Amino acid sequence: MRDQNQNQNQKKSGNEARPTNPKQGGGNGNKRFRHNKPPRNFWKSLLTNKGFDLLVLVIGITIAFAINNWMTAKDELAEENFYINNLAVDVDKDIARLTASLAGLKEDYEVLIPYVEKFGKEAVVGDSLASVVVAILSIDTFEGDNHTYLSMISTTKLPVITDPEVRIKLAEYYHFYKTIERFEDVYSNSLLDMNNYFSPSINYTLRSVINRSVLSSVQTKNNLLLATSHLEDGIERYQEALVLAQDLRKSLVPIH
Repeated sequence: MRDQNQNQNQKKSGNEARPTNPKQGGGNGNKRFRHNKPPRNFWKSLLTNKGFDLLVLVIGITIAFAINNWMTAKDELAEENFYINNLAVDVDKDIARLTASLAGLKEDYEVLIPYVEKFGKEAVVGDSLASVVVAILSIDTFEGDNHTYLSMISTTKLPVITDPEVRIKLAEYYHFYKTIERFEDVYSNSLLDMNNYFSPSINYTLRSVINRSVLSSVQTKNNLLLATSHLEDGIERYQEALVLAQDLRKSLVPIH
């Protein structure tokens, strides 16, 4: 009897110790777990935070681009001013040389004109002809300083000069070099012909006439008239070049 009661107590204790998990055989097998719901305004808060992050990112990128553009513009301005300053130095040198060459042509012209005007109208002194010929048988050729401009052309840097009017003036002025060169070529050849004509009749060192027939020769007059024409043309060309150079120089001002 006592053994039977112990067995019943053990079975009861065993039943009480069993788990209530429905998977283990206890409790309601149809019971479901409850999930936690997100707090109110969760999605609104999430979207707001993401939107703010996106806005910060956009602002950051915009600032980065702005800084990059500013640095690029600063570098481009520095490069433009570098070329403007170098061009200004070149043009200043040209202006000085043009001025000197123009003065030399005018001086020769002023020596030649009085003699040509009285040639054939009155007796001329032989030594005066010699002085005139010696004076005009030389020419100071113009050596332009266009190194910066040629460098910009060869390296396609001319667009660095942002002002289109300045670029036009540069092209116009440096193209005028060819006009000066043509004059100097023509005049130099003419002077060589004059030298061939006068050298047998004039002692350049003593500035004296050794063959007086040259004083009344028609060919002498023609050579002097030709020299007068060349000098008038040269003076006009140099004056035009000087005006172009001075106008260009006024435009070559650094940008701040």
